[in-house]
Amino acid sequence: MYTDYLLLTASIICAALNNIFLHLYNDKKNYTCNIFAFNAIVSLIWALIFIIVGGGFGHASLTTIVYGLIYGVIIALFLMFKMASLGSGPVSITSLIGCCSLIVPTLFGLIFYEETVNYLQIIGLVVLFVALYLCVDPKSNMKISKKWIIFCVIFFLCAGASGVLLKMYNNSGFSAEMNTMMIITALTAMVSFVIIYVVGGLLRKRQNKPFLSMEKNKKSLLWSVLFMFLCGLVSGGYQRLNMYLTGALPSILFFPTFNGVVIFLSCASGVVLFKEKLSVQQIIGLLLGV
Repeated sequence: MYTDYLLLTASIICAALNNIFLHLYNDKKNYTCNIFAFNAIVSLIWALIFIIVGGGFGHASLTTIVYGLIYGVIIALFLMFKMASLGSGPVSITSLIGCCSLIVPTLFGLIFYEETVNYLQIIGLVVLFVALYLCVDPKSNMKISKKWIIFCVIFFLCAGASGVLLKMYNNSGFSAEMNTMMIITALTAMVSFVIIYVVGGLLRKRQNKPFLSMEKNKKSLLWSVLFMFLCGLVSGGYQRLNMYLTGALPSILFFPTFNGVVIFLSCASGVVLFKEKLSVQQIIGLLLGV
């Protein structure tokens, strides 16, 4: 049991570091690849992590392949809009919105799998909604744009959909092939980013450049490679750890602890590292979210 708590701590640290790395990367004006190249390479690093940790590519049933393909597309959208959200708005509030996506799979399990819920959990969901309302404070000095709101909505829905799909897969009878499913997911996400780029589905004008640009100096290229490796390592790490922890720890312990502490660490990093200014209302909202 103590080992599980150590792994949970490692997963939380990886998730918080991923938010910080994404925000730092978006703050740099001289990176050498666009959002699609960045996430395609991050997805490839995920696949390598899952292959190494899982001992290779195991047996894959048709069900596992189908889930892997669908989940890969969802993850591609999740990564893209998470990066866009963190790059265009406050890291603390963005992280809170993403973490509150646990509401979606929770309600899904309640409706379709008839999972039990008590009054304290209902109160908890209500408090999360109140926290979100308080965090989006139009009177604060924190810049919140319509573009950021749109990115956050899609980020929230994709994060929730990923939880729903994992819940469905765990109840499909093929969960023993989870590692293989995640390898297929990572490779599908990588291919999805390449396809999106090829058909011209660019999100922002500054990304309208070669998939991997060598126009910048060697230092800029090294910075890009470093951030891709770091984001791939920590995000793949917490994804793989959470695959185990969701089965090893009770949901009522794992989800609030993981999401709540990630929110707190992201808020702290936003204030300390990025000098974000929070209003009193937003501080109350963040405390309620935690």
